[in-house]
Amino acid sequence: MGKKVLIVGAGPSLDARMAELENKDDDTIILAVATVLKKLTNRGIIPDYAVVMDSQMRTFKQIEGLKIMDTPLLVDSTACWRFAEEYQGKRYIVYQKGFQEADRCAKEERCQQYETGGSVTTLALEIALRLGADSIYMLGVDLAYPDGISHATGTMDRMDRNTNGMKKVKSVNGDEVYTDLLFDSYRIWIENKIKEYPQVNFYNLSTCGAYIEGCGRISNQA
Repeated sequence: MGKKVLIVGAGPSLDARMAELENKDDDTIILAVATVLKKLTNRGIIPDYAVVMDSQMRTFKQIEGLKIMDTPLLVDSTACWRFAEEYQGKRYIVYQKGFQEADRCAKEERCQQYETGGSVTTLALEIALRLGADSIYMLGVDLAYPDGISHATGTMDRMDRNTNGMKKVKSVNGDEVYTDLLFDSYRIWIENKIKEYPQVNFYNLSTCGAYIEGCGRISNQA
């Protein structure tokens, strides 16, 4: 049986599918962005891995207060130092390509490097592919502002966004949804990455986010 990886992003559609995470198959690896780590653990959902990339000091609030954790934290080499310094579980550094200091350290330590794509979600996708996944499911990867909402409930950056002047793109439901240039660049990066791995099955589990070309759809289960 192939390796299945479920990437959990922080998009607002995550709220509608939390129950599926509680009932996921035993052979599915959950790879969550650190933004949702508190939200998941409050529901008794323990990801197999969490990944962090944020460099701003304030983003440490994503995991602040969490005690001993069973989830290994994959820390991008440009992330805020507090994630690596203060997280109470296992920590592993992820060296990104194209960053001079990361290039140097990776070479010295003979470590592989990762394309990050500019966001923690795109980095998670790269890691899932490096894990050898042959099926990747993306949950809460909306890359848009459905109803003007930025993030799922229970995450530190959830807010209402003014969508005036924003770009409209095709939604997973065949309608249109608002996005910005940054989110749209991540979508394009993901679509290009999908094309590089024709042997891997990709699925978009968002209920209201942007359409991602190359992804299949599963309406009611991960």
